[in-house]
Amino acid sequence: MTASLTTFNMSIRELDEMMRREVNMARRDEFKAKVRELQREYDAMKREYDGIRQQRLEYDRKLHREDLLTFRNPTGSERHPLVTEEALRQQEADVLSFGHRQVDAFLATGQEALEALRNQGVRFKSLQSKVAEIAGSLGVSRGVIAQIESRQGWNRIVFWTGTTLVIIVLLWILYRANS
Repeated sequence: MTASLTTFNMSIRELDEMMRREVNMARRDEFKAKVRELQREYDAMKREYDGIRQQRLEYDRKLHREDLLTFRNPTGSERHPLVTEEALRQQEADVLSFGHRQVDAFLATGQEALEALRNQGVRFKSLQSKVAEIAGSLGVSRGVIAQIESRQGWNRIVFWTGTTLVIIVLLWILYRANS
């Protein structure tokens, strides 16, 4: 809208310049009357536009103010106007209470997960001792069992070294195939 008003004003100025260059006095008076009429229309439209824009700004400020003076309930989307200081304190208490309940729920879930992991550790230790007991009853000595347990670390090292070597060989083959 502003661009249209600016264009209209520029057109009026161009007509005014054309009127000033007119040599014929009768046509110049005719142009002068048209320019004055167009200038009055422009001024009226500009005032109306400014009034509408001002109303819109006031409306936006009012909405913004209302939005600042209301809050959203943390458990839902209902909006409650803040009326008194007591209502503000109650809102703060509700939000804090909701936050405390959420933290308590997270802590309870974490505690349950930790307890489950501890129980699994106990089960695995008892399973390991039962496997050692069964191996002992089958005639495998404790020294062999200890040696098997110590080899687990070396098995990881051997596995990752072998995996790395296989990847290097595959990359070398791909490089040779592309060159």
